[in-house]
Formats: sequence, C-alpha cells, structure tokens
Amino acid sequence: MTPRTRSNRSGTPEKQALLANGQPVLNIKGLPALPDEIYLEIASYLPAIPIPTTSYDLALQAHHDRHITLTSLSTTCRSLRRVFLRYLWQRIEVVDGMQTIAGPLTMLTPKKPTEASKMYAEELVRQLEIVTIREPELAAHVNVLNVTILEYAVKTIVPELARCIALFPNLHTIQLNFKIKKNRLSLLDVFKEYTYPQIRHACLSESAVAILPSLTGIRRLDAYMNTQWNLPIEDALGHPGLEVLASTPFDETAFTHIVEKLPNVREIQLDRTLLRLGYDEIKKLSDLKHLHTIRIVIDMKSSVRYFYHFYDNAPANPLIYSKPSQEEIRQWVEWTKKALTNIKSSDNVKKRVVLVRADGHEEAHTVH
Repeated sequence: MTPRTRSNRSGTPEKQALLANGQPVLNIKGLPALPDEIYLEIASYLPAIPIPTTSYDLALQAHHDRHITLTSLSTTCRSLRRVFLRYLWQRIEVVDGMQTIAGPLTMLTPKKPTEASKMYAEELVRQLEIVTIREPELAAHVNVLNVTILEYAVKTIVPELARCIALFPNLHTIQLNFKIKKNRLSLLDVFKEYTYPQIRHACLSESAVAILPSLTGIRRLDAYMNTQWNLPIEDALGHPGLEVLASTPFDETAFTHIVEKLPNVREIQLDRTLLRLGYDEIKKLSDLKHLHTIRIVIDMKSSVRYFYHFYDNAPANPLIYSKPSQEEIRQWVEWTKKALTNIKSSDNVKKRVVLVRADGHEEAHTVH
C-alpha cells in the first residue's frame, strides 16, 4: 500500500520509496536545507550570558533568549535537531532567573528556601544526565559550564559535578557560584581527586576557589560578580601559567607574590585596595616581562579581609572606606602607566592602562 502523510495525502515518489524502505524522510527545503555555515551564523546572533558575569539582569535576559530559541529550533524537525542540538548543549547553565520545566529558578524565596534549592539541584542533575548518560555523544560539544549550587543535596551534587566535568573534553570555560555553608566546605575536597587540564578560563565565587588546584591548564582567573575573595593570597594564586589575572585577594605582599609566582601574566586587574598600597608596590609589576595591560576597576567589591586587616588603623587611613577621588584615580593611572613603561620586554605588543569607571565605561590610556 502506498505510504501516506499525516494529512492523508500521498507524498512524492521519492518520499514514498524512502518510507516503503523504512528510511527517515528529511526536510530538504527552506530553513532545514541551509548549509551548516549559515546555521552557525544564526547561532552567533543569539546572545549568551557573558563570563565573567557582572549583572544579574543581563545574564537573565541573555540566557532566556538563547536557551528558548535553541530549544525550539532543535525540536522543530529532525533536520534542525541535528544542527542546533549541539549549539544548545555548548553551554550547561543553571543560574538565577532561568526558566526550567519546574518553573523559574530564584534564590529570593525566603518562605521556601529548601524548595528553591531543590529546583537548582534537579535542573543541574537533569542537564548533566542528558549529556553524560542519555546522549553521551553531546558531552564533546560542552564548552561552557555556568552553574549555581545551593544547599540541597550538596553531598551528592558536588561529587557528581566534579565527576562530570572530567567527561567534557572540550570544556574551556567555567563559572561556579557555590553558596554552601562553611561547615560543608570540606565536601569540596572531592575536586582534589580530578584534574581538568582542558579548562582555560575560570570565574569563581569564594567557596568555589577549592577547584583551583585541579585547573592545571588555567590561563584566566576572575572573581564571580567582581567580588574579591576573603582568602590568603597563596591559596588563590598558585598557577604560574596564568596570563590574565582579573582577581587578586588583598594582601600587603600581593605585588611581590604576583611577580614571583606568576611570571607569564599579560593582563592584570587592580582595585582600589591594591592601588592604595602605593607606587612602591605597584612598580614591582615592571618585572613582569609579558605584562601589557593593566585594568583599574573602580567599583570592584572589596574583600572583607581588606577591612579587617586595617581595622586598628582605620582612623589613620580615612580613604579606606571611601570612594576614590578623581585626583586619586588620575594618580593611579599615572602610576600604572609608569610601571608599564619601565618593562623591558621583547614582546611587540601595545601597552595600555584601561580605566573602568563605576558605570562600566572604559577609558583606554596608551603607553608610549
């Protein structure tokens, strides 16, 4: 009997032959018939959550648009599923505000904190299960991991996350926001059982810094939401291969540590706590032969360690708790430009100081 379509109409002879032989019929007209290069171009226009993330609102809108669009395209037909499924699973993300099957994720639910925490855990497990168990071939497409972990089932979730990260050979960027009670931080020791040489960029909350020793190939390091870590500097910065350092815990010996332990740094980000150590400390950066960019971030949230450390001397240091004056900012720009000028290097790279204002506006100052 001649195969018929769902509308009860006979298809073309070619389709009838394929159906009769039990072969799938692919849509070869319109959008599904475009070359893969066009699909890649389409996907490139879908905004993704920027990493490092500095704004919750920006992250929410970007994720909603990209995730919903790619999910819809990958479920339209078999032809489009083949193409867009891999773009959908380039990123595993569980973040505040995102839509899930069970509803939107939100940490702002004081009446039912356990239920909210459970939703985060279930969504993360769902995504990890898809790319490692249901369709393990998708694991090769995962490039970015951006997740928030709360308290629910943390004894199970953290080991599972540590295990799965090792299964993603092309994972190059992670952003981890761990909101775990201090009495459970020992659970993060599970990361010591693994190494993740494939990861090049990490943006971490303070608790998530526990993964750092496992990131043997890391090249860029950021603090989540631009909030400095309240950690000893030697615990946070121990990777000589770092090239971009966008977070430095406050310590009076910070510049000495950077010069001695991180010889390959090319770009560094400084906040007011470090800049207020003075030029005698800043000038030590001139010993970094590959350094070409210094970013001065005005509104970076300072580490609690900074304020506690200077507590006894607070009356003698009135600027500690205040915003920097325009004159102070101008002085920082001059100090950092001078430090870059004094670098003796064979690298043929333009040097510059980038001032990031409180509103996010950037001013580039070229060093001649």
